[in-house]
Amino acid sequence: MYYNVLVVDDDQFQCKTIQLALEKMLSYNVQTINSGAEAIELITSEEGNKINMVILDLSMPEIDGLDVLRAICPQRPELPIIINTAYGDVKKAVEALKLGAVDFIEKQDGFERIKICIENVRLRSGLVREVKKLHQHSKNLYSFDDIIGKSSILQKSINQAKKAALSNIPVFISGESGVGKEMFARAIHCSSSRANKPFISVNCSAIPENLVESVLFGHEKGA
Repeated sequence: MYYNVLVVDDDQFQCKTIQLALEKMLSYNVQTINSGAEAIELITSEEGNKINMVILDLSMPEIDGLDVLRAICPQRPELPIIINTAYGDVKKAVEALKLGAVDFIEKQDGFERIKICIENVRLRSGLVREVKKLHQHSKNLYSFDDIIGKSSILQKSINQAKKAALSNIPVFISGESGVGKEMFARAIHCSSSRANKPFISVNCSAIPENLVESVLFGHEKGA
């Protein structure tokens, strides 16, 4: 699958230089645009969803790189944008990073530095996507759909558990070993407003009888 890079620079020679280098040395699919207005229009369109990375010039007439960042970062916060800046524009580059750019290169940098920067950003963006996927998966790891059964008693228990998940009342689940008490508890947790909070499992059989109340409910010194 192609990795699609958009180069935005009013200097056509600069665009062509970066395009040829990325296509030849990294086998990227590179598209170039020469104005900030065109960049905003493309990136915020449906076609713009195919773009994996943007290399953006800071100093452009009319709509400069900072204006482009202000327009697209709120709409495409996951899109990695590398700023391409002239020597001495470090302050503007720092401002660009605050607006949402992930890194910057200088126009006098050799291609080896540019290559390292682009590859690092690509790797970091991939890791961020994977972490988000894992986080989303862990949030939805347990649900009532995972509890399989057709008996009327089980369906009644599931319906009661769903109601419990919508409330803030304490829930007590009892049953023989192996019937799925923890699965019910996790499903309730993941379906509740506390799904983003930790689920803490305690093995009560490992706690001495005289300490159970203190461990589960806490205690005051001297009580």
